[in-house]
Amino acid sequence: MNYFTIGSINNGVSTRYLPKSNYYQSWLGGYIVKFPMAKDWSVPEHYRLGEADQKNWLTVFGDPQPLLVPDLKSIRQIARIKVCGYPAEIIQAAAWTHSDISSSVSGWPLKLLMSGMANIMKFSKSSLSLSGNELLPNWKETDSISNYEKIYISGYFIIVNISPLINAILYGNGTSKTLPKIKTELLSLMKSFRIEKV
Repeated sequence: MNYFTIGSINNGVSTRYLPKSNYYQSWLGGYIVKFPMAKDWSVPEHYRLGEADQKNWLTVFGDPQPLLVPDLKSIRQIARIKVCGYPAEIIQAAAWTHSDISSSVSGWPLKLLMSGMANIMKFSKSSLSLSGNELLPNWKETDSISNYEKIYISGYFIIVNISPLINAILYGNGTSKTLPKIKTELLSLMKSFRIEKV
């Protein structure tokens, strides 16, 4: 389970790629993790899932030196809640990373991947009108920034304890500049996640 975007489409491109947008370099999603044996994972250990995911994402987008460096001093517990009846905790955290925008972002493998993501999103909401190209950066819209610019992202993740062997990790973030503007929306979306056993 892993969705990557928040915001809307503006002139054929996702607002997460537009530097002047409140949703610039914002995303949300989650993971389901099954442990081989019962283990009390620490918050930094959960954080490493996002680190590996972000570096992989940047690699797919052609970043020659993918970066994600957690700011461990920023990690703090916000609240304990219930998600679909399961105990959970909300954690605030931040990290240094690169944007996924570059003049060289292109190629059919990436277009195929984004087409697949668009179809998954449309499957979740049939009324959604979305194409893979709209989920790719448009350099003409973003040429005021440097390739894979270094950014400071800030956001939240929710650790949901489904069982001693299974955790769900929900996440959402913006940049340090945009998070205050989208915080309420982001947390509302994260808390609305549904976890269903199949």
